[in-house]
Amino acid sequence: MMKIGEYEWDPNKDLLSANGASALVYRARNEDAKHVALKIFKDSIVKGDAKANSKRKKLEEQFEMLEKLSHNNIVRHESLLYLETTNQFNQEVECPVLVMEFASEGSLVDYLQKNPTTPHREKLIWDIMEGLKFLHKKGIIHRDLKPENILIMKDAEGLPVGKISDFGISKDTINTG
Repeated sequence: MMKIGEYEWDPNKDLLSANGASALVYRARNEDAKHVALKIFKDSIVKGDAKANSKRKKLEEQFEMLEKLSHNNIVRHESLLYLETTNQFNQEVECPVLVMEFASEGSLVDYLQKNPTTPHREKLIWDIMEGLKFLHKKGIIHRDLKPENILIMKDAEGLPVGKISDFGISKDTINTG
């Protein structure tokens, strides 16, 4: 088991996605057994590097923007943490970890593969449109909207809810500091 902050996960059992170019996503749980998704970025910040503070500041500014996006069709971002480790050059590094709402049904691709005849397709399209409308009113353009970046959760009645995710806290921010 691994732990960061109040969250624990088993890297061998809890991997949700390794497909992203910039991050691995794990299912984790806190002491109350609440599930979250941990997006652990592959690129890291070298401690003591002249640009480390600038890179952290940019990440934290992006996270603050994400944290303010409160809408039923936007994945909730809970916190930004740093996993301390050593890289292949024996340097102490920090890997940014984004703590997000857990998508119990996976991505839109996963959901439609498991439920090819779902009567909720139209509802999911409306969910995505409502999320986009909210973002555009806030002056935010997603720039990478695709089925893999739409996550599906169940509401209190058991109906699927589409939520937009993956807003670009990415290697670009870490690498350009």
